[in-house]
Amino acid sequence: MPTLTDKIIRHQVYLEGLKYGALSSANPILVGMERDIRASLVGISSEGLGVLSKAALLKLMRSLRLSILRRYNAYSVSLLKFLEDFLLIDIGQMRAIFDQEPTPEPEEDDSRLAALWWPRIRSGVLPANGIVLDAFVKSLGPAAAIAAVQTLQRAAANRDTLDTTNEAVAGLRKRLEGQTRAVLATALQSVSAQSQAAFAKIVGIEEYEWVSILDSRTSEICTIRSGQRYFYGSGPLPPAHPNCRSSIVPVVDGVAIPNPSFKNWSEGLPSKVQKDMFSGPIGEKFEGTRAISLTTYKGKTELILMD
Repeated sequence: MPTLTDKIIRHQVYLEGLKYGALSSANPILVGMERDIRASLVGISSEGLGVLSKAALLKLMRSLRLSILRRYNAYSVSLLKFLEDFLLIDIGQMRAIFDQEPTPEPEEDDSRLAALWWPRIRSGVLPANGIVLDAFVKSLGPAAAIAAVQTLQRAAANRDTLDTTNEAVAGLRKRLEGQTRAVLATALQSVSAQSQAAFAKIVGIEEYEWVSILDSRTSEICTIRSGQRYFYGSGPLPPAHPNCRSSIVPVVDGVAIPNPSFKNWSEGLPSKVQKDMFSGPIGEKFEGTRAISLTTYKGKTELILMD
């Protein structure tokens, strides 16, 4: 049976795959936003937005802002529901990771815990940025609208051609995709860390150790915190920053928690787990698993527990 530390790191690796997979739900929003911007440019002279009057430019910006907000508002609602569904699944995984015997109605019990914890998690402040989770998710729309308006205003001020403006729009989509992934990754990491912390307290564990994935991408704060011990309720929880990959591991009977390099840890996995996690050779840098859906993530419990 793998150690508690090993199970939690396996869980983290699959969580990274879910972060990539969850981005697929945002693709229609990003595609739609880019389509809205390009549609707003139809009929404009090849000389670009600089030839428009101030009133015409303002009207274009106002219409574009509203269309982007409508798209993102719907996405924010679906993303919050996704995080709530993830919490329920993660509670079930934590129950297995902590070797808890299933109750006669485990799914019903997990649903009760999720219903109890979700409002608190949703209204909680994220350690990564000091923003309430609910507000953080809902900030995607206004941020995208501001970025789009600024992109076109800059093009108008610089009297860029229409071709140059369209190139800037493509760059905008790429930046917003990275921003969306950062929100997804940070929110998922926070929900999972709080789920684990709450479950550890349920089973009577008081102390935990911060475990960072050590590779060339590890941040300074996670490098410093790796190996540090804290008491639940008084210490920091991941994410320490946007896109944080660190996890926490409960300390049982004061036993030391090993924290090898990611490559060394990965090479010690059972072959079936290793093949499932990684599509190619294991490198020095941690990249996570291939993108997976929430349903696939739920089905990884057996591999997390595998000898």
